[in-house]
Order: sequence, then structure tokens, then C-alpha cells
Amino acid sequence: EFNRIHRELFEQYYLLGQTLLRSELALPALDYCLKCSHMFNLMDASGGIGVTERMSYILRVRQLAVAIAKKWAGLEEKTEKA
Repeated sequence: EFNRIHRELFEQYYLLGQTLLRSELALPALDYCLKCSHMFNLMDASGGIGVTERMSYILRVRQLAVAIAKKWAGLEEKTEKA
């Protein structure tokens, strides 16, 4: 039961993080990236995910974090030029 809830929360947080990122809201997106990471850690610690699935979750969190970092760097660069 908890594993299902954690998976659903991960998906919701991931989608919200992507939506915030598309809206140029890098820092709020980072909050949801961290929530994704936390949900992954809960699933992993409880043994609720397999090896292949584990790598998939790690990759998704990493891709979101990299996209956020790139967006933040771009926003900082725009601010410095203005």
C-alpha cells in the first residue's frame, strides 16, 4: 500500500517539477525534484523497487535536476546582463 502511494507521489511531484520548470520557475521546481528524491529513497529503503526500476528512478531524478540547474544558470545569466 505505501509503495503504491510513494509511486503515485513520485509521479505527481515529477510532473509538477517539469511544469514549474517550463514556467521558468526553477527554484520551486527544485523543491519538487527534492520531493521526488525523497519518495525514491523511501521506496528504495523499503525494498519496494527492483534493480532495473531503481536505475530508472535515479535517471529521472537526475534528468530533472540537470534541467533545473541549466534553467537556473540561464536565468542567472539573463539577470546579470540586464
